[in-house]
Order: sequence, then structure tokens, then C-alpha cells
Amino acid sequence: MGWEIILILMGVALVAGFIDAIAGGGGLITLPALLLSGLSPVQALATNKLQSSAGSFSATVAFFRKGLINWKRSKWVFFAALTGGMIGAGLATRLPDTFLQVIVPILLLCVATYFLFSPSLDGREKRAKISRTLFLLSFVPIIGFYDGIFGPGTGSFFMVAFVLMLGSTLVDAIAETKLANFASNIGSL
Repeated sequence: MGWEIILILMGVALVAGFIDAIAGGGGLITLPALLLSGLSPVQALATNKLQSSAGSFSATVAFFRKGLINWKRSKWVFFAALTGGMIGAGLATRLPDTFLQVIVPILLLCVATYFLFSPSLDGREKRAKISRTLFLLSFVPIIGFYDGIFGPGTGSFFMVAFVLMLGSTLVDAIAETKLANFASNIGSL
């Protein structure tokens, strides 16, 4: 890979990191750029996951420092997302490159469409639709699995699930989302 491609990718990463810090979804920018640079789908997914892990780690540390993440309550979110991410990444490395070359662009289009039409969330606490235990056994590992096998949009999916399924306030949902996203990122990595 030439220096000009590396410099372009660094610029893309800077823009994606800025977007990720504000609203999330930076992987929708970095993953296509990595694929267009000539990396195989698994290499592009792994490279994207490395940068996502760094970003989600720093966000998680910031939320811990502010006392917004209660480890005693959230540790199972961490372990469920970690496990889902590991399983998803394990499957991604076993899928043929030709399959990933076809499915990754389709998934990118689906996630971009989701972001266009995703539900708006207000900050009010709502009534939980399922128990926390069921949520930890279903939604968290499934979204973690998605992060492991693909990734872009995971933070948004976690946040929407926390708000809509558990009835979390937006602040609580964001805090647990940071932890879950970090866990699924390192599990995937």
C-alpha cells in the first residue's frame, strides 16, 4: 500500500472519529474506505475494529470516571457483548472472502438506511418491555455478534435497544452502550 493511500486513510479515520464522537456511525465511512484501498473484507473488518476499540475504550473510561457506569450492574452487559463479539468475529474469519465481498456492501447499505429512518429517542425513562435478564441473554449478545461479524452502527443499535426494550433513560442507555460497544469491539478484535 502506497503512502498516498495511507495518508488518505488517515484523513478518513480522522473524519470518521469526529463523526463517531458526535453521533456514532464512523464505521460507515472507514469500512468502505478500507475496502476501496484494497484490503480483503476480513482485513478491513479487523482494521476497522482496531480503531473502534480505541475509540470505545476512551469513551468507556470517560463514562466510568464520571460515575455514569455502575460496574456491579453493568458487568453482565460487558460479558454478554464480549461473548457475542467473539463469536461473530470467529464466524467472519471462517466465511469465504467472496461471500464477504458480496454481503459487506449490502450490509453497509442496510445500516445506512437504518440511520436515515431510525427512531428518535427522547431522554425520558419508559417502561421496560422485557426483563433485564432476558435482555442480557438476547439483545446484548446478538448485537455483539453483529459487531463481531460486521460492526458499523453497533453503538446506535445498543442504545436503541436499551431505551426501547429496557426503558432506560437516554443517559443510562448511552453509558451502558459505551461499555457494551467496547466489550463487543475487544471481543471482535
